[in-house]
Amino acid sequence: MFNYIQLINALLFEPIAWLILIAFVFLCYQLKKNRKEKIYLLLYSLLFAGSLLCVYIYNIQSSRYSAIIIAPSLILVAAACIKFRYYKSSSKIYRFISISMIIYVISICIIKDFRYNKFNNYAFIISEELKHSNTKHDILFTHNTQLYEPFIPIPTQNHDIDSLFSNKTKLEEFFQQYRYYGKTIYLLGKTPIDKNWYKKLSIPLGTNCKFIKRVVKNNHGASYDLISYATQSQPPNSIKQLNINTSRLSSTHIINNNFEAIMPPLNTAHFIKKIGSLGHDYYLNNKILLPKDWCLSISEFAPQNSVKIGMTDIKPLEGVYSLQISVRDFPYNFVLTNFLTPGNYLISFLIFGEVGTEFSIGKIIMDPKQQHIKIMNVCITQGNVQRIVVPLFKNADEVQDKYNIYPCIIISNGTIIVDDFEIFKMSF
Repeated sequence: MFNYIQLINALLFEPIAWLILIAFVFLCYQLKKNRKEKIYLLLYSLLFAGSLLCVYIYNIQSSRYSAIIIAPSLILVAAACIKFRYYKSSSKIYRFISISMIIYVISICIIKDFRYNKFNNYAFIISEELKHSNTKHDILFTHNTQLYEPFIPIPTQNHDIDSLFSNKTKLEEFFQQYRYYGKTIYLLGKTPIDKNWYKKLSIPLGTNCKFIKRVVKNNHGASYDLISYATQSQPPNSIKQLNINTSRLSSTHIINNNFEAIMPPLNTAHFIKKIGSLGHDYYLNNKILLPKDWCLSISEFAPQNSVKIGMTDIKPLEGVYSLQISVRDFPYNFVLTNFLTPGNYLISFLIFGEVGTEFSIGKIIMDPKQQHIKIMNVCITQGNVQRIVVPLFKNADEVQDKYNIYPCIIISNGTIIVDDFEIFKMSF
């Protein structure tokens, strides 16, 4: 609740906010014996409380949308001034307080008018930099996409860029994750304390990072930095492209790596019954074939029929069957049942997807206490069948014999077809 009090204080301009609080306390004290005027104070309090409730519910963070509290606030200050004027009228001190309050309100409003933010057009300056961007091959990552969407032609995506800019290690991990994204990514975030932070970055081979502009945001000198990160057009499609000595690779056996083995009918029926009970009637109304020895599950929080999984024999990528996954606005991951011990691996597979479908290659790291997903690479399908070969490097905190590693592919929106998984362990 204290956070919302601070928010209201900021929306109303601090001097006026404190004056309103003083006026309200005085009115409550002065009207404690007057029943008739108490009713008006009660009705007013309900009006003001309703205004604050709107701020609370809709989480208003812009003064443009906070006009709902301005009207009752002015009424409250005016009522307090009138009451001060006639309160113990024989005393000049209360008349002086009343006049002083009016002068105070007028003065701070005039000062506020002259003390405006000279840099409030920073969003338009940034938009001008992106105006000529390529709509198909560029994207903007920033913390507040709604501010820029009306002015720029490229897609936007919410991302906590402020924390990336202030943490060199996290930013370099981001560069590695999006190395094969296939687009130019514009990153917009607050300027860190170190003004030359962008000169000390290490970026993956084959990519390019460029500082574009620093734009001042307000009179206090706060600013935003805009950089571009040109990623590689697509992931490697062979071990040769990674310049890895094949003598240092050893193949890891994967059960049912080509999706030709079908899950037994009893297990399939159990899966369909379980998923159908969550409201996913797609599985109840269709004859679904599922791959044997693969971990396929749907979260109970997934919207109904948002994830559709099944084997397809229509234009399989290889052999008789391939695995098809369609997802709508809900992140879904499918996981190899084979666990790997901590180490450095190469993962290779065939994939086909709708143009622009975003998917991530990562691993689920499990220890005796918890599990978490580590995203290694984020890619975009090109609309054709392609083989992808990417490394899964060991994390520094992965302890041998205490962690199990499960490679996984994550998709949040779109359709992909996958087949022919291979994993190689790298020895260095």
